[in-house]
Amino acid sequence: MTCGAVAAPAIPQAQPSVQWRLASGWLLCRALKLAEVLGELMPEGRETVHWSDVITILAIGRLCEPSSELHVAERWYRTTALEDLLGVPSESIYDERLYRSLDRVLPHKGAIEAHLLERFGELFELDYDPLLYDVTSTYFGAPGKAWRFQRVQFPHRQGEEPPHRESSLGLMEVTT
Repeated sequence: MTCGAVAAPAIPQAQPSVQWRLASGWLLCRALKLAEVLGELMPEGRETVHWSDVITILAIGRLCEPSSELHVAERWYRTTALEDLLGVPSESIYDERLYRSLDRVLPHKGAIEAHLLERFGELFELDYDPLLYDVTSTYFGAPGKAWRFQRVQFPHRQGEEPPHRESSLGLMEVTT
């Protein structure tokens, strides 16, 4: 499988649909040159696993199976072929490392977004003004009968009873 000049190796040990999602996520990260920009912004230090590899794992995880960092560390990563693709042993991926990577990447958010928007435009030949909006863990609630959306089944935080209903929203606008 190739994407432009990016070739994906065979991915062992996975179901076909999982294999496709992993290959697609891996190819997208390669095509967007995610590791390169992260390598420039976050040079290697004393860490045993480079931050760019950890962020790539998290990015592919969000594309393939959106879940918590704890789930990625304890379950998801071990069930994928990313260890073979990235060369990062599964025992090197643990929750603290994943959480620290988010802290390390945050100061570079603007530069990473600019790079990804530029690469996206180059790859897909689009001229656009993106608007990215993400609200995760937004809670809606009202006492008793004041809740107007009885027919809508919103998920809610475990251990909490409605009316504290949770909704995860995302919006991306592209104008060409």
